[in-house]
Amino acid sequence: MAQIQEAIYYQGEQTFINHTGTGEAAGDVVVLTTALPGIIGVANYAIASGDPGALDISGTYKLKKAADAHVVGDAVEWDISAGEVVPLADTLGDGRIGIVIEAAAAGDDFVIVKINMQAMPAT
Repeated sequence: MAQIQEAIYYQGEQTFINHTGTGEAAGDVVVLTTALPGIIGVANYAIASGDPGALDISGTYKLKKAADAHVVGDAVEWDISAGEVVPLADTLGDGRIGIVIEAAAAGDDFVIVKINMQAMPAT
């Protein structure tokens, strides 16, 4: 009797093939799901509308942010309409994006975020 594999390699750990059909510019943030915990990807290169393309789904990114201060460990989300990082809301927002790994002042234009990483619950 043949043994059934528990895991079969499917795709690299950092890349997801986007099949949403929308065109994306290199570096665009794509919200794949807003269902908790939320998953986002960053386009590796320009993706023509209707074509599949590679999205990074892990890593650390310098992202445009709203005029909010952030401390290391803050959970943040992506405001789809504004195209920027905002503090995590108490209610489901546009898409949780990850955890701040470098503090940013309110006047800073960017924040450094480890994408698709979730905050650990307080003990």
